[in-house]
Amino acid sequence: MIKSNFPGDDEAQERAEADREGTGKDGRLEERSVRAGESSAKPEVRAQRPSITPQYLDYIPDPPPADAQQDASDTDDHQNDRPLPAREDIYAQDDKSHVLLEVLDWMKYIIIAVILGILISQFVLQRSAVVGNSMTPTLLNAEQLMVEKVSVHFGVPDRGSIITIDSGKIDSTKIGETLVKRLIGRPGDTIDFIDGVVYIDGQPLTESYLPEDTFTSAPLGWSGPQIVPEGHVFVMGDNRAFSADSRVFGYVPLRAVEGQVLVRIFPFSRFGTP
Repeated sequence: MIKSNFPGDDEAQERAEADREGTGKDGRLEERSVRAGESSAKPEVRAQRPSITPQYLDYIPDPPPADAQQDASDTDDHQNDRPLPAREDIYAQDDKSHVLLEVLDWMKYIIIAVILGILISQFVLQRSAVVGNSMTPTLLNAEQLMVEKVSVHFGVPDRGSIITIDSGKIDSTKIGETLVKRLIGRPGDTIDFIDGVVYIDGQPLTESYLPEDTFTSAPLGWSGPQIVPEGHVFVMGDNRAFSADSRVFGYVPLRAVEGQVLVRIFPFSRFGTP
């Protein structure tokens, strides 16, 4: 037998010889004697249950830096140290907010009222004052009137109605104030003056609003009946002897008519329709 010079080979050869000695002639291993009371040892094989734990459960996040932990701790401490607002302070703030909302509501209503007032005075109703004595005895100086301004945009006022006129829109006059006059002739009317009486379309005009025996003089240079032009009216004051009207400044364009007098509002003792 040749012995190997490598360490550990002697032990392997000895195990091989021992196996040959225990083998019979027929090539089967001979039964080895077993001590009484001892059983042959069988290897115990246990099935191992495969691990189903996900690998990501084994992940443990790195702790945050010590500085970040300290900052977070300081922030929490500061938040916890803040004093809670007193109940009285909360009620006071609620009262202030309520008062502010009420003030804003009132301001809103006031602004709306002012805007509506401006719109009404410009396009619907307007207060106007009588200046002078040209309309006596019907209207006296300084009396306050309520003038309706809508209907004049949809048609010519009726004959005999009292109207207000923007004198600045009359080409022949530079008075520059609002005039209050009575409408006598409408567009297309034939007007004439005979013996102190006004005639419209050949018929004497009934003027019950004038005192009896009122004499109406014709304009200077009057030469017989004349037709009121389209888009114009002929006006006069009730105080015929002391009124500067169409007998002086001519026909009034409809664009100069501002409105129609509805009621006298002051003085209260003369309140009513003139």
